[in-house]
Amino acid sequence: MLKELKKYRRVKWFNQERINNWLWFDVLRTIHFCLLFSNKVYNFVNRHQIKQFADTYSEYTPTKSEKKVLDQLKADGIAFADISDFFETNMLDQLKNRFDRLSSLRGDAYMKDPSSYLKILDLNGDICDDDTINEWVMCRSFINIASLYLELVPRCSTKQEYIVIPSSNPKTGAQLWHRDGSDKKIVKIFVYLNDVNEKNGPFRYLKGSHYKGVLRDIAAWTSAHVWERQERMDSNLEFYDELFEGRETVCTGKAGTVIFADTSGFHRGGFCVEGSRSMIELSFATEAAFISHGPYKIPTSYSFPQDPVLKRAFGLL
Repeated sequence: MLKELKKYRRVKWFNQERINNWLWFDVLRTIHFCLLFSNKVYNFVNRHQIKQFADTYSEYTPTKSEKKVLDQLKADGIAFADISDFFETNMLDQLKNRFDRLSSLRGDAYMKDPSSYLKILDLNGDICDDDTINEWVMCRSFINIASLYLELVPRCSTKQEYIVIPSSNPKTGAQLWHRDGSDKKIVKIFVYLNDVNEKNGPFRYLKGSHYKGVLRDIAAWTSAHVWERQERMDSNLEFYDELFEGRETVCTGKAGTVIFADTSGFHRGGFCVEGSRSMIELSFATEAAFISHGPYKIPTSYSFPQDPVLKRAFGLL
């Protein structure tokens, strides 16, 4: 265990479900913010990723699609693209077919149960079990964008495939405004697998509230608005209404819309009134992130690409 901690330089032993005392949780998070979020310690913990970034990207010129996303992401904390910007194959149909297959395996009872709005079909899991998901999670453009934004070669910490449906419950958890407080800056990539409008749960984001944004210090990470610290209420942000006016981005879009977001900024998941929203999410974070990087299942028989950036992203370096 200690050897693994030393190798990955992360708080892998932390699991939220094992900590029932929220005061203890707050103590841990306070230590994390005071130490790992200081530039000196942050750079030390991430030193291998920073060096690899310098070696890999010092002379790299982003593609047109990558540059467009990076410029938007740096300015606003959120950017948009289309799946066709990154894949030549009919990736959208392939992802939809995979999604339908996973849904059928879960069964109607699970998929249509209105007591829970979020139905997770796969969390990390085997990234080699079919060519479609393998091509998606190992998209080099996605890792390039995350690396260039974070200024280091990050971990791909999470891959989720899920659907949001109408629920009889009020807004809760990620459906309320919050920041992801696990790292200084985080890159999440979402793709819509169906058309998303105002009624079926669009992702929402407050532009400029990200790490380098003009509103980065408003209701910041040490406040009650950090994800998992305590339950949040939208009314808590009413004090900032004037500052936030005109900054909310409601992320509606056609199937195949790809959203890039720094979720250290304020955001909330969709509250679905009718229909549903199907989506795949990739998360990129640093070694200093206050999360347990979920293990991917990579069979020993799989011939993993020798690309060192990919190997770093999936925990093989």
